[in-house]
Order: sequence, then C-alpha cells, then structure tokens
Amino acid sequence: MVDTHKSKDSSQEFNLRQNRWQRIAPRHLFLLLYALLTIFVFSLVLFIVFQGGTPPQVDPPLTSMSTSTLITPTSMDTATITPTQRETYTPQPTATFTLTPPPTNTPTSTPHPTLTPAFPFIEDDRYNLMEFSPGIANRLIGLMEAYPDTLSIYARGEDQSGYFSAFTFAVFALRESLFRLPDANQANDWYWNLVYNLARTGDEDVGQAFPELITGMLNEDLVRLDELVTWGKSRKPPVQIFLTSLAVPSGYLSNNIVQINAGENGGLVFWLLERPSGFIAYPLSSIFDFRQPTLVNFITADLNGNGFEEVVIYRSPPPDSLTYSFPEVFDLSSQPPKQLSFGSQQPPEIAPNYRNIWIPSESPDGNKYLNFVDTVFPACPVHIRHIYRWDGFLFEFLSAEYEIEPTQSLLNYCSLVIDHALNSWGVDTAVNLMEILIPDWPPQENDPEEVYQKEALDEWRFRLGIYHALLNNREPAIGYLESIIANPASQESRWIVSAQSFLETYQSQRDIYQACSLSRLCEF
Repeated sequence: MVDTHKSKDSSQEFNLRQNRWQRIAPRHLFLLLYALLTIFVFSLVLFIVFQGGTPPQVDPPLTSMSTSTLITPTSMDTATITPTQRETYTPQPTATFTLTPPPTNTPTSTPHPTLTPAFPFIEDDRYNLMEFSPGIANRLIGLMEAYPDTLSIYARGEDQSGYFSAFTFAVFALRESLFRLPDANQANDWYWNLVYNLARTGDEDVGQAFPELITGMLNEDLVRLDELVTWGKSRKPPVQIFLTSLAVPSGYLSNNIVQINAGENGGLVFWLLERPSGFIAYPLSSIFDFRQPTLVNFITADLNGNGFEEVVIYRSPPPDSLTYSFPEVFDLSSQPPKQLSFGSQQPPEIAPNYRNIWIPSESPDGNKYLNFVDTVFPACPVHIRHIYRWDGFLFEFLSAEYEIEPTQSLLNYCSLVIDHALNSWGVDTAVNLMEILIPDWPPQENDPEEVYQKEALDEWRFRLGIYHALLNNREPAIGYLESIIANPASQESRWIVSAQSFLETYQSQRDIYQACSLSRLCEF
C-alpha cells in the first residue's frame, strides 16, 4: 500500500517552497540589476576620467611655500568642494574639471614625404622634363625611322605591308618636329623625310605634299628650276625628277610637267607654272606602291583638238594582271586642269606579262587618237593596238587590231596564241591570226615533244570552217570544209568524214548549232 499521508505532506512542502521562492525572486532580481547598473556607471566614469587626461596641476602661490598648506583645485564653474567628516565612509564628491587645451601656435602645413625608390633608375634622364630641341627631334626621328627594320618577318607580312605601315610613327615624329621647330636648320630635311615617308605608307596626302615642297623651295630661292634634277638625286632618300617643257601661255614665264619617280616604287606627276609672282603647282596623279614594282609614265599630246596639250599618265600593270587599266588624262586648257573620262566599256584580257603603253596618233584627215599598244607572247609575237577617240564627252573605243609575226623555228608556239585569242580576244581575231599562219602550217617537226602529223593542216582548215560559220561567214566556211574533202593533206585523214558530216547538217545559218553539236571544236 502507498502511504498517502506521507505523499500529501511532501506535496504541501513542495508548494510551500515554491510560493516562498516566488515571493523572494523579484526582490533578488531587482538587487542584481541594481548592482550591475552601479558597476556600469562607475566603470563609465573611470573611462571618461582616464580618457580625458589628468586635470592640470595648479602651482601654489609664490607667497606661500609651506608644505602643509592645502591647495584646493577650483573648477571652471567656481564651485568649492569642502570635505566633511562623517561617521560612515562615504565617497567624497570629485570636482568635474573642464579641460582646456593649452594654447599653441598655429601649425604650418608640412608637405607629404616623397617616395624614394628602393632601386633608383640608372638612366633617369629620360624621365626629366626637357626642352624639345633640334637635337632631341633628330634623335626621335632617327629612332622612329629605324623602327621598321626591327620588325620580325611575321610582323612585316608577306607583301611587306606591315613593314611600310610602320613608317607611320616616323611621320608622327616628323610632323611634331616641324610643328614645334619650324625654323630649325633641319626643317627642310625633315620636310623631305616627311613627304617620302608619306609615300612609303601610301598616304593620299603625298600627292599634295610633294608639289608643295618643291614649289616652296623654288619660291624661297633654295633651288632653281634647272637644278631640280640634281637636287632630287642629292636627297636622302634620293628620287628621280624629270621636267617636260610645254608651250608657255601668255603672262607666264615657264610651263612644265614635273615627274618624280621613287625607283620602281611608283611616283607622281604635277603641273608646274611660273608666274612673275612665283611658282604655282597643280597635282595631277600620285601612284606610289612600295610593296610591288610600279613604274609611272606620261605623254603629252593634243587629243581633243582644242590647241592645248593633254597629259596622259599611266602605270605599269600589277603582277598577274591580264586586263589593262585606263590612263588618267588631264586637259591643261584651264586652271585647275580638268580630267577627261573613258567610256564604260571594259578592255579585254591581254596576256600574261603585258606592258601598259599608251601613245597618241593622228589620221591623215586630222583625227586624233589615243592608242593602247603592246606586243605579247615573245615566242610568237602578237602586236596589239586598241584605238580610242575623244567624242566631246569621253574617250570612245573605236577598234582593236591584232597582228601576228611568227618565227618559223618557233611556229609551234603559235597554237597557244590562237587558243588564248579564242578565249580572250574573240573568234574574229582568232580567225584573222589563223589565216596569217595557214601558209606555213603545220610547223616543221623540229621539236621532238611537238610532233605534228600530216593531217594537222586539215585540222587547221576544219577549225577555220567552223569559226567562219559561227561568225555567219557561210561562203568561206563552206570553202574551207570542201577543200578538206577535195584536197586532203592525207588520204587517210580523219577530218574528211568530219567535214562531210558538218556540211550535210549545215544547210543554212539556222543549222549552225546542230552542226556544231557534232564537233568538240565548237567548244572554246
């Protein structure tokens, strides 16, 4: 059995203790909070006193030197604190002092200390601010002009475009030197180097800079007109200068076309007039190319019948070019000169390694022409002439002439010329050249690698028959084909059957395409 009486007493005792704790706990908690607050306030006062510094000491009056005299410090609010004895210890009140900093003189500003490098530069003169003198300018220009030679093969590029583009830095240095030191003794040399480097970089300003330079030299009497050729050779880098005299207009002292060539790197042409007041120049054409060989040439002639000579400026063709470019033609009857244009017709392909040559001509009736002329295929020379005439608005294409001049020992190379003519110059040109060659065809078998059979003449006549048929020349076409049947080069010639088949189909001009389908020679 459970002692219920004992359990009841224990429960009453627990409840009695709990009630007692509930009455006592608030009082103890209040005392604890009060103690913590007192400690916090006391600590805060000590912190303020020690952080604010100790109060200034007051020296005793000079009239009293007794050590027993009590020196009572006074606060700024003039409150006097007198200690009072009590039975129980009570902390004496401490006067609150207002700290007044001692007077000091107005401080002066001190500059920030400079940083001293751990390892001073050995060549520290480059960091000094120096006056831009002619000597420094020359040194800068020399470094910039030598910079392209320090580039690697990769940086220069396959066509040397990177190498010549690097002369742009020399251009900057030269322009800066001329801007800051225009009256320096080296200014003329700087100007020359500037213009030449503009040509190296392909800058379009070179076309204006060269004439301005030479005109300035002439007007300042630094060089005479008859000394220009020698003067150009003495420059560094040197150039070739050519003068072509023209008829002097009324009121002028001289009239010249000036050409400046930088070797095989191109050149420029300008018009130079001399008046009593000085020289004046008009730029015409500037063609500089330091990456590939380029030659510039010009001719003068009256091409439009106005009584004044025109200037025709042309350049050598770029490598691997097959089509010539039209020249630049300028009419000098007015100032500034006027450029004359060509028609919209594009010239045909000429041949590999052709030359771009232009010459004037005049017919017996007084008509004036401008001609492109060249000779191509040295093994089987073909003389070419393309004729242009001024119609009042532009140069109009009139005609093309091709003349072949074979050599008997090299006649076999002429078949290549005919193939090129068919593809580039037209069927009619190819027919004309073939008919010139037929009296001596086929070539002699003087080359073991080029063995011509006896029936090569029949093949030549068969091709002529087909080409005449394509040109709608029925009579000569039928004549060449019938000559093969009637008089073959060999009785076993395979071209006899080909000629018979073609004639059977070619009953009229409408049948040309059906007849050509029977022969591969119609395809070219």
